[in-house]
Amino acid sequence: MDQVVVTTGGGPVSLATRGAEGAWLTRNVRGNAVWPSWRPGRLEIATSVSNAERGSVVDVVDLQSENFRTNSSFSIGGELTAIAPRIPHYVMWSPDGSMLSIVSRKGDTLGLTCFSPETGTSGAEVLGAPIFSGWTADSRLIVVHAGPRLLLVEPLSGDVLRTISEGAVGFRAPAVSASGRIIYAEPRDGALRVMQTITERDESSELANFAAGAVLAFRPGGDDLTVGVASGAEAGALSELWLIAANGERRRVSRGPFVAFVWSPAGDRIALVTPSQSGDGRHYVRVIDDSGEELCASEAIVPSEEFRIWLAFFDQYSQSHSIWDAAGETLLLAGRRVDDSIHSSLGDPVGDKVYAWRAERNQPLELVTSGVSGFFSRTDLP
Repeated sequence: MDQVVVTTGGGPVSLATRGAEGAWLTRNVRGNAVWPSWRPGRLEIATSVSNAERGSVVDVVDLQSENFRTNSSFSIGGELTAIAPRIPHYVMWSPDGSMLSIVSRKGDTLGLTCFSPETGTSGAEVLGAPIFSGWTADSRLIVVHAGPRLLLVEPLSGDVLRTISEGAVGFRAPAVSASGRIIYAEPRDGALRVMQTITERDESSELANFAAGAVLAFRPGGDDLTVGVASGAEAGALSELWLIAANGERRRVSRGPFVAFVWSPAGDRIALVTPSQSGDGRHYVRVIDDSGEELCASEAIVPSEEFRIWLAFFDQYSQSHSIWDAAGETLLLAGRRVDDSIHSSLGDPVGDKVYAWRAERNQPLELVTSGVSGFFSRTDLP
């Protein structure tokens, strides 16, 4: 059953469920909460809260209970905090759903803490800014990119088991494969060196190099690495997408500009979010296979502010807030359709909406509900 958590501009979080006849039904879950993240394998979400009444809190909410009970909470502090505009915290579940990593503001820097909802325990903070991360597939370790350092961390103690690099620059989130490979980057001799290591050994080797910054992600379930190479001509845009095998053989699968790429859960297709050529803020989605052949494309929307944040940090948010459904058939987009707009002199502007798009040729955008972001459950739930 398709289930989507949706946030609106005012803060409420709602649950949208597709009914038997195809219509979307919505129920309010929380007020004044943002960036809900599905817990793997369960009908629970973690929500981010920062307001005068409660301070800075992450709640774990049971979506199967009456009145959507809060199962556990992690308090960051009594003061209102934010790691960026419109983002009080960043939350990401471990793959097995046993732990939650939470990034929050700590004075002039950021801190990452791992929290167990079952026991209520948390580890020591890893500090640094900016801060990005990736869990190992077995949920035993978390790889943290804090400032220029890349660290291998034991989550519930917060102990740094190994400093992988002191000069990790030119990328955001590290890529961690199901087999335990860790990919990062270091600038050296005028190039960006894409480096690889494994969790068990304190050794690194160069896998590839590029002339500009890179965004890193593994193909789901495998050891093929995708690298989006930054464009020097357009801020925030990527100019090329490469697929690199474990032995270093690589091939280019697409040219830009595009602002985000996201593998389908099965690893058979890639969604590229691409700006329109008109320069009016519209974006659309192109879906390609691993040879680069274009399979289909969506209608265009003007992304909401929250969806723009997701796109700007897609390598991190795609790990925690999925716009693909579990079956790899449908994508969620949030924003405004240009053909729905009303000039402000004639009435209220049309607000942002969440749309579902079945990733096939000639499929229209389907309205889910009003909202600034929407995310599918990360597992196929009844």
